[in-house]
Amino acid sequence: MISKYLYDRHSFSSHRTDPDPTHCNLLDFKKNTMLTNYFKIAWRTLVRNKANSLINISGLAIGIASVILILMYVQDELKYDRFYHHADHIFQVNLDGKMGGEEFINGNTPAPTGATLVNEFPEMKTYTRIYRPGDVLVRYEGDKSTKSFFTEKRVLAVDSNFLQVFSYRLVIGNRATALLRSDAILISEDMAKKYFGDEEAIGKVIRKSNTDNFVVTGILANTPSNSHMQFDYLLPMSFLAKTDYDLINNRWGNFNFYSYILLDKKINCFF
Repeated sequence: MISKYLYDRHSFSSHRTDPDPTHCNLLDFKKNTMLTNYFKIAWRTLVRNKANSLINISGLAIGIASVILILMYVQDELKYDRFYHHADHIFQVNLDGKMGGEEFINGNTPAPTGATLVNEFPEMKTYTRIYRPGDVLVRYEGDKSTKSFFTEKRVLAVDSNFLQVFSYRLVIGNRATALLRSDAILISEDMAKKYFGDEEAIGKVIRKSNTDNFVVTGILANTPSNSHMQFDYLLPMSFLAKTDYDLINNRWGNFNFYSYILLDKKINCFF
Protein backbone atom coordinates (compact mmCIF):
# COMPACT_ATOMS: atom_id res chain seq x y z
CA MET A 1 0.00 0.00 0.00
CA ILE A 2 2.81 2.33 0.97
CA SER A 3 4.79 1.49 -2.16
CA LYS A 4 1.72 2.21 -4.31
CA TYR A 5 1.30 5.60 -2.67
CA LEU A 6 4.94 6.48 -3.26
CA TYR A 7 4.66 5.33 -6.86
CA ASP A 8 1.56 7.42 -7.50
CA ARG A 9 3.10 10.47 -5.84
CA HIS A 10 6.28 10.08 -7.89
CA SER A 11 4.26 9.68 -11.05
CA PHE A 12 2.23 12.86 -10.30
CA SER A 13 5.38 14.85 -9.60
CA SER A 14 7.12 13.63 -12.70
CA HIS A 15 4.21 14.67 -14.91
CA ARG A 16 3.82 18.21 -13.45
CA THR A 17 5.11 20.85 -15.87
CA ASP A 18 5.86 24.60 -15.63
CA PRO A 19 3.87 27.15 -17.69
CA ASP A 20 4.93 27.36 -21.28
CA PRO A 21 6.72 30.71 -21.84
CA THR A 22 5.59 30.63 -25.45
CA HIS A 23 1.97 30.49 -24.29
CA CYS A 24 2.47 33.53 -21.97
CA ASN A 25 4.03 35.55 -24.78
CA LEU A 26 1.09 34.67 -27.00
CA LEU A 27 -1.37 36.01 -24.40
CA ASP A 28 0.57 39.30 -24.08
CA PHE A 29 0.62 39.63 -27.85
CA LYS A 30 -3.14 39.13 -28.04
CA LYS A 31 -3.74 41.80 -25.35
CA ASN A 32 -1.53 44.31 -27.15
CA THR A 33 -3.25 43.54 -30.43
CA MET A 34 -6.69 44.10 -28.84
CA LEU A 35 -5.65 47.48 -27.43
CA THR A 36 -4.22 48.47 -30.80
CA ASN A 37 -7.45 47.50 -32.49
CA TYR A 38 -9.49 49.53 -29.97
CA PHE A 39 -7.42 52.62 -30.74
CA LYS A 40 -7.75 52.03 -34.48
CA ILE A 41 -11.54 51.68 -34.20
CA ALA A 42 -11.78 54.82 -32.06
CA TRP A 43 -9.65 56.79 -34.50
CA ARG A 44 -11.67 55.63 -37.50
CA THR A 45 -14.89 56.61 -35.70
CA LEU A 46 -13.50 60.07 -34.99
CA VAL A 47 -12.40 60.53 -38.60
CA ARG A 48 -15.69 59.23 -39.99
CA ASN A 49 -17.76 61.58 -37.80
CA LYS A 50 -15.59 64.67 -37.75
CA ALA A 51 -18.30 67.18 -36.86
CA ASN A 52 -19.73 65.15 -33.98
CA SER A 53 -16.26 64.28 -32.74
CA LEU A 54 -15.21 67.93 -32.78
CA ILE A 55 -18.33 68.96 -30.85
CA ASN A 56 -17.92 66.18 -28.27
CA ILE A 57 -14.20 66.73 -27.70
CA SER A 58 -14.61 70.52 -27.54
CA GLY A 59 -17.46 70.18 -25.05
CA LEU A 60 -15.42 67.82 -22.90
CA ALA A 61 -12.38 70.14 -22.99
CA ILE A 62 -14.46 73.21 -22.14
CA GLY A 63 -16.18 71.35 -19.31
CA ILE A 64 -12.89 70.20 -17.77
CA ALA A 65 -11.35 73.67 -18.16
CA SER A 66 -14.42 75.26 -16.54
CA VAL A 67 -14.28 72.93 -13.56
CA ILE A 68 -10.58 73.64 -13.06
CA LEU A 69 -11.13 77.41 -13.24
CA ILE A 70 -14.06 77.24 -10.81
CA LEU A 71 -12.01 75.19 -8.34
CA MET A 72 -9.11 77.64 -8.60
CA TYR A 73 -11.48 80.59 -8.03
CA VAL A 74 -13.15 78.95 -5.02
CA GLN A 75 -9.75 78.06 -3.55
CA ASP A 76 -8.57 81.66 -3.96
CA GLU A 77 -11.77 83.04 -2.39
CA LEU A 78 -11.49 80.69 0.59
CA LYS A 79 -7.95 81.96 1.19
CA TYR A 80 -8.94 85.64 0.93
CA ASP A 81 -7.45 87.54 3.89
CA ARG A 82 -6.63 84.22 5.56
CA PHE A 83 -2.85 84.64 5.56
CA TYR A 84 -2.85 86.90 8.66
CA HIS A 85 -1.56 85.21 11.81
CA HIS A 86 -4.68 86.40 13.70
CA ALA A 87 -7.12 86.07 10.80
CA ASP A 88 -9.86 84.48 12.93
CA HIS A 89 -9.71 87.30 15.50
CA ILE A 90 -9.54 90.40 13.26
CA PHE A 91 -12.79 92.21 12.53
CA GLN A 92 -13.56 95.38 10.62
CA VAL A 93 -15.96 97.76 12.32
CA ASN A 94 -19.00 98.63 10.20
CA LEU A 95 -21.65 101.17 11.07
CA ASP A 96 -25.28 100.11 10.69
CA GLY A 97 -27.67 102.93 11.47
CA LYS A 98 -30.01 105.66 10.32
CA MET A 99 -29.28 109.19 9.20
CA GLY A 100 -31.99 111.55 8.01
CA GLY A 101 -34.50 108.73 8.22
CA GLU A 102 -32.52 106.49 5.87
CA GLU A 103 -30.72 103.31 6.87
CA PHE A 104 -27.08 102.88 5.94
CA ILE A 105 -24.22 100.43 6.36
CA ASN A 106 -20.80 102.01 6.17
CA GLY A 107 -17.27 100.66 6.48
CA ASN A 108 -15.96 104.13 7.28
CA THR A 109 -15.89 105.09 10.94
CA PRO A 110 -15.09 108.16 13.08
CA ALA A 111 -11.54 108.52 14.41
CA PRO A 112 -12.29 107.53 18.07
CA THR A 113 -14.24 104.35 17.21
CA GLY A 114 -11.49 101.78 17.81
CA ALA A 115 -10.19 103.31 21.05
CA THR A 116 -13.70 103.59 22.47
CA LEU A 117 -14.55 99.96 21.70
CA VAL A 118 -11.31 98.67 23.24
CA ASN A 119 -11.90 100.75 26.39
CA GLU A 120 -15.50 99.55 26.72
CA PHE A 121 -15.01 95.85 25.96
CA PRO A 122 -12.16 93.92 27.64
CA GLU A 123 -12.51 91.12 25.04
CA MET A 124 -11.07 93.50 22.48
CA LYS A 125 -7.30 93.44 22.73
CA THR A 126 -6.35 96.34 20.48
CA TYR A 127 -7.39 98.31 17.42
CA THR A 128 -5.77 99.84 14.38
CA ARG A 129 -6.98 102.36 11.81
CA ILE A 130 -6.45 103.04 8.13
CA TYR A 131 -6.86 106.30 6.25
CA ARG A 132 -6.74 106.67 2.47
CA PRO A 133 -5.27 110.06 1.52
CA GLY A 134 -5.95 109.64 -2.20
CA ASP A 135 -3.41 110.32 -4.94
CA VAL A 136 -0.04 111.47 -3.63
CA LEU A 137 2.78 113.16 -5.56
CA VAL A 138 6.03 111.41 -4.65
CA ARG A 139 9.66 111.70 -5.67
CA TYR A 140 13.05 110.46 -4.54
CA GLU A 141 14.69 113.43 -2.80
CA GLY A 142 18.13 112.41 -4.00
CA ASP A 143 17.18 113.17 -7.60
CA LYS A 144 16.13 116.76 -8.41
CA SER A 145 15.00 115.88 -11.92
CA THR A 146 11.33 116.48 -12.66
CA LYS A 147 11.21 113.02 -14.21
CA SER A 148 11.48 111.54 -10.72
CA PHE A 149 7.97 112.75 -9.79
CA PHE A 150 5.29 110.08 -9.69
CA THR A 151 1.61 110.17 -8.78
CA GLU A 152 1.04 107.23 -6.46
CA LYS A 153 -2.45 105.90 -5.79
CA ARG A 154 -1.82 102.98 -3.44
CA VAL A 155 -0.97 104.96 -0.30
CA LEU A 156 -2.31 104.32 3.21
CA ALA A 157 -1.84 106.11 6.52
CA VAL A 158 -1.94 103.60 9.40
CA ASP A 159 -1.50 103.41 13.15
CA SER A 160 1.93 102.41 14.43
CA ASN A 161 0.68 98.93 15.47
CA PHE A 162 -0.65 98.12 11.98
CA LEU A 163 1.95 95.40 11.35
CA GLN A 164 1.23 93.82 14.73
CA VAL A 165 -2.42 93.34 13.75
CA PHE A 166 -1.93 92.58 10.05
CA SER A 167 1.03 90.29 9.44
CA TYR A 168 2.12 91.60 6.05
CA ARG A 169 5.66 90.44 5.44
CA LEU A 170 8.36 93.02 6.12
CA VAL A 171 11.38 92.07 4.01
CA ILE A 172 13.72 94.64 5.57
CA GLY A 173 13.14 96.57 8.80
CA ASN A 174 11.75 96.12 12.30
CA ARG A 175 7.97 95.64 12.28
CA ALA A 176 7.70 96.78 15.92
CA THR A 177 9.39 100.15 15.37
CA ALA A 178 9.15 100.86 11.61
CA LEU A 179 6.12 103.18 11.99
CA LEU A 180 6.91 104.83 15.33
CA ARG A 181 8.51 107.99 13.96
CA SER A 182 6.16 110.46 12.29
CA ASP A 183 8.44 110.91 9.25
CA ALA A 184 8.78 107.18 8.56
CA ILE A 185 7.56 105.50 5.39
CA LEU A 186 7.32 101.85 4.38
CA ILE A 187 7.42 101.00 0.69
CA SER A 188 6.83 97.82 -1.28
CA GLU A 189 9.53 95.88 -3.09
CA ASP A 190 8.17 97.14 -6.41
CA MET A 191 8.45 100.77 -5.28
CA ALA A 192 11.95 100.22 -3.91
CA LYS A 193 12.99 98.93 -7.33
CA LYS A 194 11.12 101.75 -9.09
CA TYR A 195 12.78 104.58 -7.12
CA PHE A 196 16.15 103.20 -6.10
CA GLY A 197 16.94 100.39 -8.51
CA ASP A 198 19.66 98.21 -7.02
CA GLU A 199 20.60 100.79 -4.37
CA GLU A 200 19.88 100.27 -0.68
CA ALA A 201 16.50 101.90 0.04
CA ILE A 202 16.64 101.98 3.84
CA GLY A 203 17.50 105.47 5.08
CA LYS A 204 16.72 107.13 1.75
CA VAL A 205 14.47 110.21 1.75
CA ILE A 206 11.22 110.32 -0.24
CA ARG A 207 9.46 113.65 -0.70
CA LYS A 208 5.65 113.80 -0.57
CA SER A 209 3.66 116.52 -2.36
CA ASN A 210 6.89 118.55 -2.59
CA THR A 211 6.39 119.63 1.04
CA ASP A 212 7.17 116.74 3.42
CA ASN A 213 10.19 114.45 3.64
CA PHE A 214 9.92 110.83 4.75
CA VAL A 215 12.69 108.38 5.61
CA VAL A 216 12.36 104.83 4.35
CA THR A 217 12.38 102.60 7.45
CA GLY A 218 11.22 99.33 5.92
CA ILE A 219 10.61 97.37 2.72
CA LEU A 220 7.37 95.40 2.49
CA ALA A 221 6.77 92.35 0.35
CA ASN A 222 4.35 93.15 -2.46
CA THR A 223 0.76 92.89 -1.25
CA PRO A 224 -0.83 89.48 -1.98
CA SER A 225 -3.62 89.57 -4.57
CA ASN A 226 -6.03 87.88 -2.15
CA SER A 227 -5.91 90.79 0.30
CA HIS A 228 -8.68 93.40 0.44
CA MET A 229 -6.02 96.03 1.19
CA GLN A 230 -3.75 96.87 -1.74
CA PHE A 231 -0.94 99.35 -1.08
CA ASP A 232 2.61 100.30 -1.98
CA TYR A 233 3.20 102.92 0.72
CA LEU A 234 2.44 103.05 4.44
CA LEU A 235 2.60 106.41 6.22
CA PRO A 236 2.32 106.76 10.01
CA MET A 237 -0.96 108.04 11.40
CA SER A 238 1.09 110.25 13.73
CA PHE A 239 2.10 112.35 10.71
CA LEU A 240 -1.53 112.82 9.74
CA ALA A 241 -2.41 113.70 13.35
CA LYS A 242 -0.35 116.88 13.09
CA THR A 243 -2.90 118.52 10.80
CA ASP A 244 -6.03 116.33 10.64
CA TYR A 245 -8.94 117.96 12.46
CA ASP A 246 -10.64 114.65 13.30
CA LEU A 247 -7.53 113.20 14.94
CA ILE A 248 -6.60 116.37 16.79
CA ASN A 249 -10.10 116.79 18.26
CA ASN A 250 -11.05 113.11 18.48
CA ARG A 251 -14.12 114.00 16.44
CA TRP A 252 -17.13 111.69 16.05
CA GLY A 253 -18.90 113.64 13.33
CA ASN A 254 -16.84 112.55 10.31
CA PHE A 255 -16.46 109.05 8.87
CA ASN A 256 -12.98 109.07 7.36
CA PHE A 257 -11.24 106.03 8.86
CA TYR A 258 -11.41 102.25 8.57
CA SER A 259 -11.26 100.70 12.04
CA TYR A 260 -10.18 97.13 12.78
CA ILE A 261 -10.43 95.28 16.08
CA LEU A 262 -8.19 92.44 17.26
CA LEU A 263 -9.98 90.21 19.77
CA ASP A 264 -8.20 88.51 22.63
CA LYS A 265 -6.94 85.07 21.60
CA LYS A 266 -8.90 83.52 24.50
CA ILE A 267 -12.15 84.50 22.78
CA ASN A 268 -13.68 81.73 20.65
CA CYS A 269 -15.02 83.11 17.39
CA PHE A 270 -17.86 81.03 15.92
CA PHE A 271 -18.92 83.43 13.15
